[in-house]
Amino acid sequence: MGRQMRSVTAFYALVLILSLPFWLVGPVFDRLLHIPLQLPVSALMAVVPGLAALILVARAGGGQGLRVWWEGMARRPPVVWAACALGIEAAVVLGAWVVAQRMGLTPPGIEPTPVVAALVLAPVFLVSAFTEEVGWQGFAAPRLIPRIGALGSALLIGAVWGLWHVLPFLQAGRGAEWIAWQVAQSLALRLVLFQLWARSGSIWPAVLAHAAYNLCVFLLPGYGAAYDPATTTLTTAVAAAALWTWPRRGQA
Repeated sequence: MGRQMRSVTAFYALVLILSLPFWLVGPVFDRLLHIPLQLPVSALMAVVPGLAALILVARAGGGQGLRVWWEGMARRPPVVWAACALGIEAAVVLGAWVVAQRMGLTPPGIEPTPVVAALVLAPVFLVSAFTEEVGWQGFAAPRLIPRIGALGSALLIGAVWGLWHVLPFLQAGRGAEWIAWQVAQSLALRLVLFQLWARSGSIWPAVLAHAAYNLCVFLLPGYGAAYDPATTTLTTAVAAAALWTWPRRGQA
């Protein structure tokens, strides 16, 4: 196993270790606290991928290593990719909601989510998306690509990302079918985020798209109660296919 793959293995192991306290303590606090938006306390594990990446980079290269790593992944992206990131996820989530409504898949009588909630939720989702993408795209992806290629890297990260969320979904009371579709949605969404990162040369479009997805979901009626992971998986897969087959500049 090469050095890069060893660092990714260490990253995944550290993500697991650092997630354990959230998984174990979360249910205790869930009984004591009532967090809105159908989120368990263990959802706060969003900080873990970034923290794991930070620890590993600092351990390997110290302050200089951290500076080089940050400058390489967080350069300013072209504005068009930032706009695409926001537009794609808004279209994916809202389009899926419309389809689910037409198919009768959303529960009736759900109250609309107040628009003012966006002012409160947007910074929260932006920070959590940043702490995740620093790890998944900023650390793991560049180290996986030389060994298993872009598509293999995206699929592996997406699979790990989706399975990483299973326990919090269970703690939130989600059923097996909902969880299975949401894991599939995570895989499709990772394909989108991966391409936004690869094409822009920066983690910021992936961060914006990740945050926009979460925000749009929870702005659906009932703070996301109208969200349907099955239809969202399908619309996300369409967006992913378009991004992966869209020729890059200079290609025929």
